[in-house]
This record gives sequence, C-alpha cells and structure tokens, in this order.
Amino acid sequence: MRKSLRGIALLMGCALLLTLLPTGCGSSKGGDDITVNTQGSSASNEATVNNDTQKEPTSIASKTGAKKKIVIIQESNDSTREDIHKRIIAELVKNGFSSNNSEITLLKMDNDEKKSQAIISKTEEIKPDIVIINQTYSAVEKIGKPLSDTGIPVVLTYGVENPALGLLDANDFPKQNVTGVYTSKKDLYSNSYKFLQKISPTNGKKAVFVTISGFFDKAFIEKSIKEAGVDLKEYCETNNVEDFESTIQKYNKDPEVAWVLIGVWPTSKKDGTTVTTDYIGKWYAENAKKPSVTFWEIAVQMGVLCALGNDMSDMGTQATDMAVRILKGESVKNVKAEEPRKTNIVLNQKSATQLGITFPLDILGSSKVYIDYNGHTTADIKK
Repeated sequence: MRKSLRGIALLMGCALLLTLLPTGCGSSKGGDDITVNTQGSSASNEATVNNDTQKEPTSIASKTGAKKKIVIIQESNDSTREDIHKRIIAELVKNGFSSNNSEITLLKMDNDEKKSQAIISKTEEIKPDIVIINQTYSAVEKIGKPLSDTGIPVVLTYGVENPALGLLDANDFPKQNVTGVYTSKKDLYSNSYKFLQKISPTNGKKAVFVTISGFFDKAFIEKSIKEAGVDLKEYCETNNVEDFESTIQKYNKDPEVAWVLIGVWPTSKKDGTTVTTDYIGKWYAENAKKPSVTFWEIAVQMGVLCALGNDMSDMGTQATDMAVRILKGESVKNVKAEEPRKTNIVLNQKSATQLGITFPLDILGSSKVYIDYNGHTTADIKK
C-alpha cells in the first residue's frame, strides 16, 4: 500500500462543530499578490488571507510569552473544506490556542493552482510554528511538497503517504518536516470492493476505475478489485472535466462493465478553468448509470452509491491534534503519520433507486442513509 495513495481526495466530509469561525481580517505585509479579504478574492493570481480573531482560553502558548503562529491553508471553498476548517479551529481552541495567545492566519487557495506560489511566499514570510493544510488534492503537491524544504512544520489533513511526494520514510515518519493523516486505512480498498459486491454483484462482469493521474498505483487497485472477485477492464486516468465526463458516458454503455469505480474526479477543464467538487459531484449524480463505491461520505451525499467512508471532518480534527503536539514542543520528525480514525458505512437511497438496486436489510440497519443529494438522511425524516 505504500506504493499507492491509501485512499484519496475525492473530495470530502461532514458532521461538524459549527462554532468558532474566524471572523476578522488583517492587512497583508507581503507582496502585492496577496489580498486580505474575508470575503475571498476574485483575482486569479491572488491568495486570500483571513486572520482569526478568537478570544478564547489562554494556554501553554501564552505562558511562554510569545504568541504561536499558526497558518491554515485551505485549498477549496466547498462545503466540506469549510466544515473541516471549523473543526480545525474548534480543536485548536479546545487545546488552548486562540487569538489571545496565537496568531491564526487563513490562506485560501480558492481551488486555483496559480495561487500556490503566493501562498508559499506568504507562509515563509509569516514563519509560522505550524502549517495545517486543509486540501482536496492539488495542494498536497503544489504547496505541501514545496514547504517540505523550508523547515516549517506542516501537517496534512490527508494524502501524506502519496508515493509521488516521498514525504515519509519506510516506517511512516517524516523525512523532513511534513506529517499528517493517510488518505485511508490500509485495507479500505479491498474491503470497499467486497462491500460493493454485497450491494451490487457483478455476476461475472468487469470493472473500470476512473481517476486523475498520480494518486493511485494501478497494480494495487487491480489487486484490490481482484480480491473482491472482479476483473479490471480498464484503468482510466482523466485529468480534465471533459475527459472524465466522456469516460463515464462511454462505460455507462459498455455491456461488459458492471462497475464504473471512481477514484478522484478532476476539477480542471481543458481550457484551464476550474469547477468545484460540488459541480462535478452534481454532474456525476445526474449521469452515472453504473454503481461505484467511494471512500468519503461527502461523495455519497453528492450521489455516489455507497462508501466505507473516511470521516473527513474527524481527519481534520486528527491532523489538528498532531499539530497541537508540535505546537507544544514535540519535533515534527517524531510525529508519525496516522491512518484515519473513523470509517462509516454510508448509502445513498436516491442513487440506489435510479440504478435499480435494493440495499440488503442488514446493511441498511447499520448504515447512514442519504435520501437525496442535498444532505438529508433517514434520520431527518424520523425527526
């Protein structure tokens, strides 16, 4: 599994603490390419900077006399990333790190890779005690990897084991100054495909795996699917929205294919513009004709049939707990990367109905079930 991303960014996840949002703003002391704006920036090459202004309990940080400098880098403005940000802030405050003893700065990438260098420059200017990256997928490579050469401690909310980045040693300790949370548990892939077999048996037909490049090892994915008794027909890398959409439509019509499995869907179009994960998730929900299993609850909320889903919000909390250890004096090189702590069974009843699938009663009884693509669950009906 070390040669693959143990799970992935598809996107995404959920039940959060809805308090303690950063509310104030400060002024930029860096280059002209950094904009200070709590509402976000529309300029394509600007990074948005929001300074947290919490007034919460003092902690170990203030006892030392110097304020701790904390930078949170947020890649996308989608609902999942916003929810994870709330969880990060809440966990920092819970552990005594707030604006009366810390300088908490939010740098927004706005899902625009062109802002990466401006964010890196601003981070180096701030010289923070810790950086927490709340990413989808691009920021791991575009920001996390470059910061590994700065000496600034960095914690990733997921994807730290990406083999293309080489951030960890053979024992999963940081090679330099970057640690964080794995994309998934080691056995999540094969267990997910076995789970899908229970819900939608392939009956001898094959599977197709569709993802962007650089996140999975083809041999590992093929092996994991094989362990569920299914052959992989095609491993498709689609690096723009148009190719992703055409690939899904192509295999929707292929009679040899039972599953069209999703790894990470792209958010960049051929012309270089970007779309949100909410946009591509909506398109997928409206156009998917074959079942898939994913690794993130938010993807099921958007329309993927089912998941043994990582709790993305808890991964944000988990990464923050690792950051707190560093803020309290532990060396980042001693903070071993961790697997996600929580995995939930989640289903989407609307997608099952559209695909003509009936969930087994024993699975329904132990699952969280979404009834639409707007976040409503069976628990909401009971209320």
